[in-house]
Amino acid sequence: MSWFTKNKKNQTQNATHNMPPQNALFVSDYLNKENIRFFPAGTDKNAILTGLVKSLSYHNPDTALKAILARETAGSTEIAPGLFVPHARLVDVPDILVSMGICPAGLYVLFLGPQNNMKRNLDFLASVSALFQTETLAGSLMETTTPDAILSKIRETEKQ
Repeated sequence: MSWFTKNKKNQTQNATHNMPPQNALFVSDYLNKENIRFFPAGTDKNAILTGLVKSLSYHNPDTALKAILARETAGSTEIAPGLFVPHARLVDVPDILVSMGICPAGLYVLFLGPQNNMKRNLDFLASVSALFQTETLAGSLMETTTPDAILSKIRETEKQ
């Protein structure tokens, strides 16, 4: 059973009620076209993470990158083959900040969250995981070439 299909029962139950989980956050509410980056083949992970952090409207990208890299050193944030969710919690981040990277090696959904609100961070992480339970989404995003199209596909999937 693939990672994308292992929770079909939960998806069916939620779809039956036509409602997202009670604590669901929508990735598209935090992502915008300025925070979506495309990286060519051969771009290393550190360059991708640096580019994604710099796309955020965060006043201290060096601090954010250090926190992201420290988290990556503690353990991989690859939640499925080709799907990475690098993240960090910072004291001066009031709410979730998100960027997305698309490269031939996979998808990166990088986020910074408030250090004093673990629940908010976990809810967002769960929303990212739930979003990519849709089997065709990752492949569809990998074939998409514009930020507007990426956002559109994510919004379509979140409405289902």
